[in-house]
Amino acid sequence: MLLNSLEFKTKLSDAITCSKNDVSVFSAFTKEPALIWMLNLARHDNYSIVSRWHKHDLVCNASDLSCYEICKERGIPFGISLDLHGKVYSVDGHIFVSSANLTSRGMALNSRHNIEFGVGFEASIADQAKISNLKNDVLWLNDEIFEQMKSELAAANDDTIIHQQQWSDKITQLVSQSVQQLWAHELLFSTPESLLRLDFDDAAHVHDFELLGLNIDYLTPKELKNKFGSTRLCKWLREILRTNETVSFGKLTAELHSAIIDDPTPYRRDVKGFIAVLYSWAKFMDDDFEVSRPRHSEIMSLRE
Repeated sequence: MLLNSLEFKTKLSDAITCSKNDVSVFSAFTKEPALIWMLNLARHDNYSIVSRWHKHDLVCNASDLSCYEICKERGIPFGISLDLHGKVYSVDGHIFVSSANLTSRGMALNSRHNIEFGVGFEASIADQAKISNLKNDVLWLNDEIFEQMKSELAAANDDTIIHQQQWSDKITQLVSQSVQQLWAHELLFSTPESLLRLDFDDAAHVHDFELLGLNIDYLTPKELKNKFGSTRLCKWLREILRTNETVSFGKLTAELHSAIIDDPTPYRRDVKGFIAVLYSWAKFMDDDFEVSRPRHSEIMSLRE
C-alpha cells in the first residue's frame, strides 16, 4: 500500500520502536533533529546510518556534520556513500522505501513538512542481500577522515557556487570505495553525443541527466566528462580494466552481467545494449580510455 508522509512516519516509527535486532538507514540527506528522533525510538543502539555527504550537501546544510558525532557517542556506525541518492530504511527484516530523507521535513516532524510517498514490505532473502551489498560499498567514518572533512568545510569559500564545492582529491580518494556490483539504474542509457542534444521528452535522456546530476545551464562536453568520471559505473569500469588490462566487448558484457544485482538480472541481450553505450562513453573520455579494433572486436583499455 502506498503511504503518504504521515502514514510512512507512523509505520516506520512503530517498526523501529518494536525492533530488536537491526535498523539500517540509507538517506542521502541526514539532519540532526531527525536523526535524534529516530535513534530515540528503539530500546537499543543496533543502528547503522549511511548518508551521501557531498561537500556541498554540508555547505548548504542539507546534511549536518554533527550527525557523525552523535552516532559516535552511541557507538553507532556512520558511513558515507558519495553515490547515494535513494532512501531506504531496513528494520528487522522489513524494508521501507520512500522519497523521504532523514530530515525533519522529510519525516514529517513539523507542520511544514514535505509531501512524500513510500512503501513498506517484508524483505526477501534477495532484498536482505541487497542491503548487505549496499553496506559493502560504504566508507564507515573514523575520527581521522571526519577531522579532515571538518577542516575543509571550515576553510570553504562562501563565494563559490554551491555545486562547485567539491572535496579535495585527498578526501575523494579516501571516501571512494571499490565498486564490485551495480544496480541497473546506475547504468547509462544514452551516448554522450546524444545527451548533449538533451531532449526531456526522451526518458533515457531524463534518466541520464538525473543520474549524472547535470545542470542544464552547464551542459558542456567538459561537464559531461567530469560527471561521468565520478559515477559508480566509471569506477567499476576502471577497476575491471585495471584487473584485466584490456577487455573485449564480449568480456565486458559478461563482467557487467555478473555485476548487476537486480532481481531479476537483465537479459544478456539487454546488457549488450548497455555495453554499446558504455563503449561510446569510453571513446568520449579519450584522455582516460583507449578503444581500438585490432581484429573483429573492439578492445578497451586504460590510458597510461
